[in-house]
Amino acid sequence: MAIPPSIGKPGFATLVRTTQEQGKMLGKIAEGVKSGAITPKESRKLLEGQQKLSASVESALADGEVSVGEELGLLQQGLDNLKNIKAAYENNTQDAFASESVSAPGQVRQIGAIAEGIRQGTIDPKEAQKLLEGQIALLKARAESTTPEDLAFMDMSEELQDLEIELAKLINLTNG
Repeated sequence: MAIPPSIGKPGFATLVRTTQEQGKMLGKIAEGVKSGAITPKESRKLLEGQQKLSASVESALADGEVSVGEELGLLQQGLDNLKNIKAAYENNTQDAFASESVSAPGQVRQIGAIAEGIRQGTIDPKEAQKLLEGQIALLKARAESTTPEDLAFMDMSEELQDLEIELAKLINLTNG
């Protein structure tokens, strides 16, 4: 369910602001992964936080009303996620191999595409949950990849994620 364009109801402005901020946070995560400032282990935790935020937005949208409690919860989750991203940048851990990783650029691009879709409203919270789940699964699989077969599977999984991101955007464009 996409966020309604009308934000006249109380709480809907918070939903719009939350999704805009989420898009920015995902962009920061992508930048950190690309530069090596955020390690794969950190990015997994950060993406899990973003996935939970998407679930909370979807839950708040479910009944068409956003309660004060839901609004406060969304604001707190967004703040917590932002603090976690800031901490990941400032903790002086580095992924020394980020620029050499074969698959990291693809995942950085995908996280950036999800961020852009959220900011533009072409990826709704429910789709964001699913897409972020896919990114988390890629991180887990990448950490466990040891054989050429594993790497080939990673390539196919990454291609599938690309298609799922594009499909999510197209569905909202045709339904919107």
